[in-house]
Amino acid sequence: MRKLSFCSFFLIMLIFICVPSYAEEGYVEILRNDNLILSVNVGTVEYRNEKGYVIACSKWISRGKSLINDKKVYGENFSHFLILGAFNPKYKHTHIISIVVYDKSRKILNSPTLFELTQWDEVIPNSTGEKLYDYVMAVYKNRRKK
Repeated sequence: MRKLSFCSFFLIMLIFICVPSYAEEGYVEILRNDNLILSVNVGTVEYRNEKGYVIACSKWISRGKSLINDKKVYGENFSHFLILGAFNPKYKHTHIISIVVYDKSRKILNSPTLFELTQWDEVIPNSTGEKLYDYVMAVYKNRRKK
């Protein structure tokens, strides 16, 4: 029962945090290369004091070879991923809470994948994950100053 509550909580959180902001409002592009456009919804950057981590919703748009591979998995109408992540401000660790896959008409292609917060991943230096982590932490620290 507790697992169901945990999953329900994050599904609701994902819907209210990521989906209303889908229309590009609040998204800031932080990376663009041949395989990816990565944006963060700055309005979703929030410190979870009771848990000790920061959450943020990011939008991952595949390009080039990555787009070809993602279309093989999700079909020709694949558009992008919305990922709700947790970021540990004390240690350079991240955790994916939820992934939702969208098509070109903004319809969800899969049931949201929810992950329990049991294992954190260390951020790899000079990686896309590090760029995301650093940006989210900068937004978080800037808000704390206000």
